[in-house]
Amino acid sequence: MIEPNLMLGRPERNYPLILNYPELIAERTRDWPPPRLKAAFGNQPGSVLIGIMEHWSLNQILAVAEDNAESQRIIEWVREHEIARLLKLDTKEEPTSAEAARRILRVDRNADARMIRKVWRTLLHTLNADLGRQEERAIHRRKDEIAKHLQVARDVLMRSSHP
Repeated sequence: MIEPNLMLGRPERNYPLILNYPELIAERTRDWPPPRLKAAFGNQPGSVLIGIMEHWSLNQILAVAEDNAESQRIIEWVREHEIARLLKLDTKEEPTSAEAARRILRVDRNADARMIRKVWRTLLHTLNADLGRQEERAIHRRKDEIAKHLQVARDVLMRSSHP
């Protein structure tokens, strides 16, 4: 009953559903393609979506944020949510498979080339890496390693998914 109501894309109807059943909605929408999520949730305030966004991939979140009135709030949430994960990335082994690259970039199989690049740019901006920096401090070196790792992941996905 919830899914058909969500698909109507009517904010006044979806708002109470999201507030009352966030876990159920998060579970049921986890595998939805970005256009479907955008149709169902694109008109909802970012503050309401935060409870369910943590269950979505980054390409799904950024698709919903594209035309959202609170897109900046959603992007800020992504940055706050992702910085800890990025700083813990193991950069010793470069990703060689598309699946490993998807895990690093946190995108799903529905991510097209445009969204892969958008997620990559968002993560780099979140990391605030400046490759080629003259001043070398430990945190800057770590951020540079992560940025290079993200780039390798992006390149692997672009080659394997989108020849």
